[in-house]
Amino acid sequence: MFSDLILFFVNLLQAILGWIIFVPLSFIVPKKRKLVVFIGRDDGRFVDSVKYIFLHYSNKKNDIEFYFLTSNKETNTLLLSKNLSSLYFPSFKSILILLRANIVIVDNWMWILRMKYHMLFNAKKIQIWHGIPLKKIELNDPIQIKQMDNIFYYIKNLLGGKYPNYDLLVSTSDYFTVNSFNKSFKFKHTIESGYPRNDIFFKNDSNTKNNFESEYLINVDKTIVEVINTIKKDSTKLILYAPTFRDTGGDAISDNILNLDELNNFASSNNIIFIFKFHPDPNFEYNLASYNNILFYNNSADIYPLLPLTDALITDYSSIYFDYLLLDKPIIFFPYDMEKYIKMDRQLDFDYDKFTPGPKCYNQKEVILNISNIVIKKNDPYRKHRGKILNISYKHLDGLASERIQKHVRKYYL
Repeated sequence: MFSDLILFFVNLLQAILGWIIFVPLSFIVPKKRKLVVFIGRDDGRFVDSVKYIFLHYSNKKNDIEFYFLTSNKETNTLLLSKNLSSLYFPSFKSILILLRANIVIVDNWMWILRMKYHMLFNAKKIQIWHGIPLKKIELNDPIQIKQMDNIFYYIKNLLGGKYPNYDLLVSTSDYFTVNSFNKSFKFKHTIESGYPRNDIFFKNDSNTKNNFESEYLINVDKTIVEVINTIKKDSTKLILYAPTFRDTGGDAISDNILNLDELNNFASSNNIIFIFKFHPDPNFEYNLASYNNILFYNNSADIYPLLPLTDALITDYSSIYFDYLLLDKPIIFFPYDMEKYIKMDRQLDFDYDKFTPGPKCYNQKEVILNISNIVIKKNDPYRKHRGKILNISYKHLDGLASERIQKHVRKYYL
């Protein structure tokens, strides 16, 4: 409790300094009209849609000056080694560029931290977000609403930039713009372009080859890529388990819902490899070395280039299943803790059964049964339902999201 109070006042002080120092400077320092900054989630990890639209800009011949901003030294070094325009923050150069930037492109809310919101106060702000929301998010999140009702937290969040007014918000369809994003963000304009991170599904040359020099494979788990390239030569089935995180902690392993010994035996008997990819926010440290048929994917690495190589997805409330709809492959839902999750973690914005096109499993036995029927025996009765949700979720199905966003930015903001 005391540490939370200290953090509160540290953030408040930082926000006040941001308004005193950097907001005025954002008006005084001349803008460079064709200067664009991309900021990834957390400390600037090279993942999600910002990664892919940044690479799109990098692969286009244009007259734009642009940078990927990161506070991760390894990411900065890696991108520079690939001749990509990375910028380490904080540094004097990064602060100057933030003050001069005309446009900032983000896919998360964390870009505002460490006074970056104040440095970019006078820049055009483009929010891609990091997934189609099944859950209540941002201004529609009851936790945020409760904080907004508390005058002290509201002032702290307001000064810190927690409620920015975006110049452009990127969506995937009219349906989610109207029924989710309109309630969740303040923005002036929107474009239903689709998400840049899904463009990788439509590329033919970078998904299936063990080419670590490919820009699209930067920050993937190379160990798992090597294994996948080996086993895909035979009839082995790859099943990805990608659950979301719980604010209150816990997961299917620590909650004793999954028995890894039994799951590994099932996988071994049926020529299946499970890939466990946990959410990047918690720090999962399970040792799966003793299981030949269960692989642990680096939870801070990018999984999207490998999704087309998998045969099925198991998830719970994660937005990854909306992306997976584009592949038209089986999805098995494993909301084993739904009552607790909705009550103590996150509230859902849509009816779960209606919007999740796949079987609902609440224990390991049900998961195995549905894998046997849907993946192994290929008895998939959910394809029509997947198609229905796909049509609601996406206006475009062509892998040109980055291109559409870039054209829109050039036309209206440059």
